[in-house]
Amino acid sequence: MDDPDLHLVDERGRRIRAARRNGRTWVFLIPGQIRALRLVSLCHASSVMKDGTPRGVLVGKMTLFDSDHTLAIATHCEADVLDGWGDAGEPNARWTTGNAILPLGERIIAGPGVLSIEVLSDGPFLALD
Repeated sequence: MDDPDLHLVDERGRRIRAARRNGRTWVFLIPGQIRALRLVSLCHASSVMKDGTPRGVLVGKMTLFDSDHTLAIATHCEADVLDGWGDAGEPNARWTTGNAILPLGERIIAGPGVLSIEVLSDGPFLALD
């Protein structure tokens, strides 16, 4: 897989880089009380979705580990329309358009959490200027 320059952007516009990557799984440390993030990546060089929007990365399983619970995040697969996501065509995965909303729900925990994101497919990407 190419490097999709995958990162998160929080509600205040702060960039969160992956703490590590293990094969297809990207791991991020998320500050407490953040309820939504943007999942940002490069876009494919030669691939677009049916509606002509760019294709970013194909996201599978996502899991948020907070100090008091573990939450499987499936909003990207369950919502019909979700900002920054393509059509829901696959049952357990969905393509981003390069800048996708990632709702985490209500988080009361003040401490950081860990978010794992499975990237099933990506690249080749447009060159950075």
